[in-house]
Amino acid sequence: MQRLFLPAPLTLSLMLLASCNVSQVEAPADGAIAEIANADPANADPANADTTQRERQADSTTVSSANSTDAIAQASRVVALTSLSADLVQTLDPERLVGVPGSSLIRNDARFQGITPVSEERVPPNLETIISLKPDLVIGAVGFHDQALQRLQELQVPTLAVEIDGWEELENLTQDLAKRLNADAQPLQQRYQACLQGSERGNSRSVLVLSGQAPILSPNKASWAGEYAGHIGSDECGG
Repeated sequence: MQRLFLPAPLTLSLMLLASCNVSQVEAPADGAIAEIANADPANADPANADTTQRERQADSTTVSSANSTDAIAQASRVVALTSLSADLVQTLDPERLVGVPGSSLIRNDARFQGITPVSEERVPPNLETIISLKPDLVIGAVGFHDQALQRLQELQVPTLAVEIDGWEELENLTQDLAKRLNADAQPLQQRYQACLQGSERGNSRSVLVLSGQAPILSPNKASWAGEYAGHIGSDECGG
């Protein structure tokens, strides 16, 4: 299965969702949602190992495309490494967002003014900047931020690796973040549904969706964007 990875194209979501008045959304990757559990430091105090492990088990979970566990750690300071996660956190609880990607799409969005950028376009995230923000959750994309998330994990910073390839996974991510932020996901979920239900299938047609500043990416049906295009009557999506 070909998979879609969109590190920055908030433009894509504007094309697909603006007609539904849904907050800007961009897909950073493909599949399900998986959290990276914090690893014990190599020199951890053996006397505290059991307690530390129990605390981490209570503060971590794995979220699949189908469901999630009940034990999800609350987050009050969130750094988002993708436009999608930044947009969702800002929509659910803007006060919790302390770091965002440094793309021009984010810089030109008034909602993110005054929030610290932790990267520049396609340059890897600046770990020193992230650490200085003292986050209790850093959200990145599988395949794009693996090394950064691994290093943060080693530094005992809670991380969430996001992987999306369908509309259902986007909804699941929204629910997961709402739990972590102690926010109400229902208004945003209702807007998702209204967007889908309001898109009546017309005559069959093919759609080419290009994303990115260049653009350089074209999602196919194995992506949430392609799935949405199918909902609005496209038999083909891709390039």
